[in-house]
Amino acid sequence: GHEGHSIHAARLIPVLAVAIRSLRLPERRAALAAVASIVQHNPDLQSDIQRLLPELTWVDSDVATS
Repeated sequence: GHEGHSIHAARLIPVLAVAIRSLRLPERRAALAAVASIVQHNPDLQSDIQRLLPELTWVDSDVATS
């Protein structure tokens, strides 16, 4: 159910955090897109993501790197 999806997403966040700091642009873009999609489906995880990725700027739940 939805619960499992949220747990799975929460596990992905630290992995995506590493990818977002990658020096390879395609990897960064893919990770950003994944984070944006996680937030859309699991708004309750946004605070966790913000804690792990303080450098992300949040524009109406759209994600961008400053």
